[in-house]
Amino acid sequence: MTGPGPERQSRIDKSASQSQLINSSLPSELGKAKYVESILSLAGVFEENDVVVLPAQIRLLRTLIGIQLYRLIGLSLLQYAGTLPSAFTIPVVTGDVLTAVLAPVIAVAVSRKRGPPTWAAAIVWNALGMVDLFYALTLAMLTTAGSFILVNDQIVVVGAILGITLHIISIRLLLRRQTVSYLLNTA
Repeated sequence: MTGPGPERQSRIDKSASQSQLINSSLPSELGKAKYVESILSLAGVFEENDVVVLPAQIRLLRTLIGIQLYRLIGLSLLQYAGTLPSAFTIPVVTGDVLTAVLAPVIAVAVSRKRGPPTWAAAIVWNALGMVDLFYALTLAMLTTAGSFILVNDQIVVVGAILGITLHIISIRLLLRRQTVSYLLNTA
């Protein structure tokens, strides 16, 4: 048997070069997401060699969810346990730790495409994570914790803003038609 004819080989070569052009022109956000995903895989959050090639949106989504491990920074508030009111510290630290601990679980579930329960869990996890952050901001304003944190631990404020932003982007991705059809298609 011989290989494909010259005309067919030309079409195959043209198709391969177009595919390379498309892959090289992916948005920089997806490149950054792949970089962060690689770092998280070193930490054991993701498997580097997934059996199934995931759509770019799902890879970005699981990266945004997995990044929420940083919420363990909320534990830094425990160093001020004697200074900050416990009515602020206990619920805020608990919410941050629960969000951080569940982040890799939700990220892996999303990448494994487990069907409607996974999609619903990701929506609920994001919503509760945002509620926790808004609750923390509200408690900070109602107690003396707000001014104390602004003066002594600005990283917590940056973390809260970053968390809200990541949750909003994740929810928007989860509600996109392509993501919904991918995650809810159990076939």
